[in-house]
This record gives sequence, C-alpha cells and structure tokens, in this order.
Amino acid sequence: MTTLKNYDVQSVTLPVNQKVAFDYIADRYNLPVWTYAFAEVTEDGALMRTPKGEVRIQLEVTAERGSGVIDWLMQFPDGTSGKACSRLVGIDDNTCVYSFTLLPPEVPLSDLEGTLSKQSKILRDELDSLRNTIRNVTA
Repeated sequence: MTTLKNYDVQSVTLPVNQKVAFDYIADRYNLPVWTYAFAEVTEDGALMRTPKGEVRIQLEVTAERGSGVIDWLMQFPDGTSGKACSRLVGIDDNTCVYSFTLLPPEVPLSDLEGTLSKQSKILRDELDSLRNTIRNVTA
C-alpha cells in the first residue's frame, strides 16, 4: 500500500550566526523580502498570494530564541488554517542550518495531489532566496 506523503522537510545552510538568522527570520516584516507567499505583512496579518489571487489573512508568529523555533499560524477568511514550522540550529560562529517543515494546505484529498509537490519547489526557491538575502543584509 502506497501512502501519500503529506509533508516535506527542506533545509538550507545560512552563512551567518544563529542569532543574526533568528532575528531576521523571526521578524514578520521580512517575509515579503524572501518569500513569494507574502505580498505584504502588517502588525496583525498579511496579504498572502495564492493560486486564486491575494487574500488577507491573520498571521501569528511564535519564535523561541533558545530552541531556534520559528512557527507561523495563518488563519484564512474561510475559517481554514495553515501552519509553517521551522527551526534554526547553529553550526559555528558564522554558520547555521535553517530547516523548514512544509505541511499541505487544508484542502480535500482530491485537491491535494500535486499541491505539496508544487509548494515544495516554491519552498526550495524561497530558501535559496533567504540564503542570498540574509548574506546581503549582513554584508
């Protein structure tokens, strides 16, 4: 029996120390700089890009410096929610690893096929963008 993979974990090495990376990634206002999903971020929400156009959502950021955990909880106007989970791990004084667990959106199973795969490719591009952006921010 084949089971549908319902998550994707990716990581990227960042050429900065964990504190610098944490401060940058945990700052909600930086999301539009390195992600494609967010067109705009405000104090209590965000304008999110979706395949069906832009939608205003509620956005909550949970960041714990000691563990390196940075999570985002998104509430959509139709009552569904999404969660993005990530963690930073310091390697040495100038390098850290950022890992991101991509979970599928709340959609019917019939709509899920291919969605995670598409999102996974977007995430890879976003993590590359983060690495390039954070390198430029700290230069």
